[in-house]
Amino acid sequence: MDEKRSYKVSVVTAVYNVEEYLQEMIESIVHQTIGFQNIQLILVNDGSKDRSGEICDRYASQYPNNVVTVHKENGGVSSARNEGLKHIRGEYVNFTDSDDLLEEDALEKMYSFLKKNDRWIDVVAIKMMLFGGKEGDHALNYRFNKTRIVELRKDYMHIQMSMCSALIKSSCFENRRFDLGLSYAEDAQVLMDILLDKMRYGVVSDTAYLYRKRVEGSSALDTGRNKAAYYIPCMERFILHSLENARAKRGYVPRFIQYCCMYDLQWRLKKNPLVYPNVLSKEEEHTYRELIRKALSCIEDDIINAQRYISGGYKAAITLAKEENRGKKEMVLYSQDVKICIKDMAYTAAAFYKVYYEFITVTHKEIVLEGRFRYAVELEAVEVFFKAAGGAKDKIFKMEIFDREEKSEYCFDEKIIQAKGFRCTINREGLPDKIKLQLCLHYQGYDISWKYIDFGKFFPLSSELLCSYMYEDGVLLTYFENELILEKAVSSGRIKKCEQKLLQELRELQEESEENITEGIALRKIYHRRKRLKRKEIWLISDRIGKADDNGEAFFTYMNTFQKNSGIETYFVLDQESEDYERLQQIGKVVPYLSQEHKILALLCDKIVSSQGEDHVFQPFFEQSYFYKDIFHRQKFVFLQHGIIKDDLSRWLTKANKNISIFVTSTRMEYQSVVNGAYHYDENVVKCTGLPRFDYLYDDSETENMITFMPTWRSYLVSALDAKENKRALTDGFEDSSYCQMYRQVFSDQRLYEAADKYGYKIRLMMHPAMPDACIKYFNCGDKVDVLDRKTRYRKIFADSKLVVTDYSSAVFDIAYLRKPVLYFQQDVEEFFSGKHNYDKGYFDYERDRFGEVEYTAEGLVNRIIEYMEHGCQLKNSYKKRIEETFLYNDKENCKRVYVEIRKL
Repeated sequence: MDEKRSYKVSVVTAVYNVEEYLQEMIESIVHQTIGFQNIQLILVNDGSKDRSGEICDRYASQYPNNVVTVHKENGGVSSARNEGLKHIRGEYVNFTDSDDLLEEDALEKMYSFLKKNDRWIDVVAIKMMLFGGKEGDHALNYRFNKTRIVELRKDYMHIQMSMCSALIKSSCFENRRFDLGLSYAEDAQVLMDILLDKMRYGVVSDTAYLYRKRVEGSSALDTGRNKAAYYIPCMERFILHSLENARAKRGYVPRFIQYCCMYDLQWRLKKNPLVYPNVLSKEEEHTYRELIRKALSCIEDDIINAQRYISGGYKAAITLAKEENRGKKEMVLYSQDVKICIKDMAYTAAAFYKVYYEFITVTHKEIVLEGRFRYAVELEAVEVFFKAAGGAKDKIFKMEIFDREEKSEYCFDEKIIQAKGFRCTINREGLPDKIKLQLCLHYQGYDISWKYIDFGKFFPLSSELLCSYMYEDGVLLTYFENELILEKAVSSGRIKKCEQKLLQELRELQEESEENITEGIALRKIYHRRKRLKRKEIWLISDRIGKADDNGEAFFTYMNTFQKNSGIETYFVLDQESEDYERLQQIGKVVPYLSQEHKILALLCDKIVSSQGEDHVFQPFFEQSYFYKDIFHRQKFVFLQHGIIKDDLSRWLTKANKNISIFVTSTRMEYQSVVNGAYHYDENVVKCTGLPRFDYLYDDSETENMITFMPTWRSYLVSALDAKENKRALTDGFEDSSYCQMYRQVFSDQRLYEAADKYGYKIRLMMHPAMPDACIKYFNCGDKVDVLDRKTRYRKIFADSKLVVTDYSSAVFDIAYLRKPVLYFQQDVEEFFSGKHNYDKGYFDYERDRFGEVEYTAEGLVNRIIEYMEHGCQLKNSYKKRIEETFLYNDKENCKRVYVEIRKL
């Protein structure tokens, strides 16, 4: 080792706003088995606005011989890495990201392999394992079957695109730098250029790079589609540059370079729409499409066909997008399928797509099967039906077919795979004792069956358990391969044997799995034992995991006071650590969330009644829910809602996703929006009863003058809910978000506080339950805003407030119900309704249907609030009239109406 290279390894890490993760990452480097004395850690603080820079300095002070900290203005990952490269003194270099980790022996094993094979390779890589928001293997981990040298001429599919999980000769960077014009794939661009030199690299199979998959999906790749840099710059400077650079260096484009570029392109082409709304101009979007076509012209057809993560439909569509393949498509009937043929390649058009069975309803008279299937758009006019084997001859069952557009697939914004829903009603009269059902399509005189089946989360069978079954109303349901099997006149002994076979399969799984399957076996036994002793209906009622005080509590109160029924046992489900737990115990029976008793009751219950629609409400077993699908199938979910729907929530609440039995609504327009929308519920499910909590609203605003801010949440600024911990986290860059900035502007306007002092008002802020407390420090509230405690009851907030300011929250319907004024602050309206949040714009038109003025600037909002203060926060007559026309009921009997509808189930 020369004097310049005084370490075995340099680790260059770009650091930006990662105080939550940075220390853990650094410690993973400090504790490497290669010995920290052999590592130079270069931390480049790229203008962080949190405490990341302080953490870097602390480690530089603690390890002055090993840690170098560089502070610079924010310039992006490429800029930070280039700055770090100026300081490297290691033989080899790695670029671990600041929120990721290395297994403790990673550097030692990579160093040893690279040192041993120094003559043949410049790069060695290790597998990437996902952790955090998602766990498992990275999509490219199939390469790591053993430690070896990968010959890229031969194994062109065994690509390496990440610098983070690689160790590279430092000499490779003497004349190379990261492209400052790239925000994505900057490391893949440089790495492909390095690999072109020797056309081989090493892989070490028995250690790993731990890649943090943020629960909030805030990595560069996760959020890239809503930024212009993801499109034209990435195509020009990464994909096309890599293809052209390879041709310039080698005289042709090696297949591994083609495969790398196509690997990236496949994810782009799967997106619908191809370009995120309102990011590019029409001219830019046209340019982007042409750049993709240009790149495809450099990629051979069999490279497209070799991709692992797109269906045959995508491969056919992408191949046909190449100019040279236009007009070369043929539809060919094979023995068991229809194929799309392009030159010498054939892709399934139907039979090898999955059929999903989603619902089954069994009554004395009929069996109704519902689900969905897919096929290539070229087969649009074909007939689809069930063929039933059993009895003297096969029977044909026709079905109702309808669009399931949300499951269709697009490429280049053109539909390539059509998704359809089906509903088939089978009359039990005259049905053989046993039939086997296959879904088929009729094409050119042939019946072609789908070869693979799977089951939705509300279907009683599970593809993960071969012995799963359902027995209901004299019908036994099982499956084998691609057939559903229906049997009637089944003995009790046969049913008992089905359960024994299922338990045995679970025991065998326990021997092969790290899951706690033993609990599943025990709970099924307890369920069957207690079910025989059950004499009353059981209703589980709930609001949020850690907080009551919503429609669930209101209905629970009603059931334990005004509507006691000796034939119904009600339990309220709540985290035992909740501030509301003891209060609810004064009303009725409360069971701790995820306790053993809760799990048992979750299996035994007849009705689940909740204001919340997340899956953990009706399936509190998470990844082990498939143990109990036949049991869940019998239960009814009553969705009380936690507000009034004014936007389109069908992506979230559609029948296939929630299977609601009673869907509570409160206004005529809301009712119509659900019945006529893409929710797939009819008037038998959707009921206009009014929200239960409206029965308990009251007005107490005469004692003090309160103005309350109640902003809604932003799903794209927080993590997914950790249902076990009942927590969410803020995303990176929250401080710079439009949401944060708009409220910071309002709370920084001193005119608001001066007017409040003048007219005798207090300003309060109640954060949405899904927004962590950490966001408040970025709002500059100071001591003039009373930030309400999370345990403050909503009905008291509504009672005390003279005026409520929101952005898009439906909570203001409660205020309107009390005939109090509302203001809407919508400075980020385009972003909010761009598709980033978890719902789309619905029937509610803020110009036509609002209960108060809408303001689009912080200055305008403060002016409007001051105007209301000057006039005593009186509700204007025009809005009062609109409110009177909105609500169907004002009689405080919403709970009673909900109860009556549940009893009809």
